[in-house]
Parts: sequence; structure tokens; C-alpha cells
Amino acid sequence: MVPIHALLARIRWDPAFGRGEFVIGYYDRVARHIVRVPLRRLAFPDHDHFACTLVDDEGEIRQLPLHRIREVLKDGRLIWQRDGPPGEAPLRHRPSTLLGRHPE
Repeated sequence: MVPIHALLARIRWDPAFGRGEFVIGYYDRVARHIVRVPLRRLAFPDHDHFACTLVDDEGEIRQLPLHRIREVLKDGRLIWQRDGPPGEAPLRHRPSTLLGRHPE
């Protein structure tokens, strides 16, 4: 599996791959479920390679560790997914077209 930081870098820096509407799903430990937000609501500070910042629905800026990102969608289609947090049942496995590779 491609690490999340590598996928996010490709989305940000590869103009052909980065076209489209991206959504990330992260695990909210308080709500205990996956929360999906548009990638455009995230910022990636140069000094932090392990987290990004998120502007939530109330306008609050929150730090989001990259390890809590569980899925990435492009134009509504799942392209990347990792299993859930330790101690929880894994997320349902779905076919992936990660980085443009299509299942045969």
C-alpha cells in the first residue's frame, strides 16, 4: 500500500493526477466513526510531516495526524483505504484504483 503522505504529495504536486474533487475520510476518536471532508479544507504545514490542519464545520482549526486518515476518494470513487484503528473491526475491503491502477 502507498503511504498516505506519498498519496497526498502526489495529489498536491502531480497536476494530471491532482485534477478532480478529493475527499479524505479520517477516524474521529470522539464520535467513533469516519468523518469525510474535502481535501481543500486541509493545510499541510512545511514543518510538520506527520499531521495536517483541518478547518472544521465550526471554523475551528484542528490538527489531524496523518495516521488517522482512513480513506481517500477522488470524484466520489474510493482510491485509497487503510484498516480501522487497533481494536476495531477492519473497514470493508473494496476494490481500489489507487494511483490510476485499475483492477483487472
